[in-house]
Amino acid sequence: MGLALLAGFCRLLDMTDKEEILEIIQRAPDEISMEEILETLKVLSALKEAERDSEQGNVVPHEEVKEMVPQWIAEFSGQKEHSKT
Repeated sequence: MGLALLAGFCRLLDMTDKEEILEIIQRAPDEISMEEILETLKVLSALKEAERDSEQGNVVPHEEVKEMVPQWIAEFSGQKEHSKT
């Protein structure tokens, strides 16, 4: 079972964070690196935070996000977005 799938399964079982982490580590393949485990836990933490934000209504509407994407691309590529007039 993939680590992401296992994490979703743990949430369905309403496990505590500690129980979820222990379950993920216990079921991970023996060859998994410390870095892979840490990255998985970082992603799961971010997903949980996003889920909490969503439940609290702290979200940005889809249309606003679509308007923000060109700015993000420009910033990521090191370019300044030209102002729209």
